[in-house]
Amino acid sequence: MTNNNENNKKNKQSLNDMLMNILFNIIIPVMILKKGPNLIDNENAAVIALCVALSFPVGFFIYDYIKTKKTNFISILGFVSVLLTGVIGIFQIPNEYLAIKEASVPLIIMLICLGSLFTPFPVVEKLIYNDTMFNKELINSKLEEKGESSKMPIVMRNATLIVAASFSLSTILNYTLAKKIVVSDPITHAAQRTQEIGDLTFWSYIFIALPCTIVMGFAIYYIVSQISKLTGLKTEEMLNGDFETEEEKNNND
Repeated sequence: MTNNNENNKKNKQSLNDMLMNILFNIIIPVMILKKGPNLIDNENAAVIALCVALSFPVGFFIYDYIKTKKTNFISILGFVSVLLTGVIGIFQIPNEYLAIKEASVPLIIMLICLGSLFTPFPVVEKLIYNDTMFNKELINSKLEEKGESSKMPIVMRNATLIVAASFSLSTILNYTLAKKIVVSDPITHAAQRTQEIGDLTFWSYIFIALPCTIVMGFAIYYIVSQISKLTGLKTEEMLNGDFETEEEKNNND
């Protein structure tokens, strides 16, 4: 029961974190970018709106880091990406550089994923196959018991390639969306361009985050199915999720 209560708390906390991320990284910035230039009575309304909008994801990143004392390379890339968007918008840098910036972040992550294949620690072990999601102690003991430990690096390699493919897709979509959406001149149509950046922020999460999430889900499914074949464990046994065994269900009843 104690483990279930702890898992319930973790799941609720994860949901709250996800909602906070969506609120501060998407909803609030998009609303400010779309409406701000028209509501602010100032000749630099577009720049002000952009600064205010970008302050929310940057501020949330700093707050979350102070609160959890944890960060990772991907979150740092996201933080840098937001700052670069601000710099490109404020200093009226040509749209081409915005498209390059949008494509560069997932491209860097993809290269990191592929580069990690040449190290003992593939990126997928940090992103997916970690102690938070999987009961690695039980899995490792079963792998040793069945003499299948040597096959896990192959599973991790294939899963890493799947994740890298998702960021490859994101790179192409990011660049294409930026080129299609942000088209206004940064000097003569600054307010319109700021609104276009808001549109880009919104649509990128729909057309980019969703496909990448699906691919990530497939990577998780692949890892779970392969571990199940190698160990004979059921999904609820290998995952640190909100599951109850039959014995626990009977006790609760």
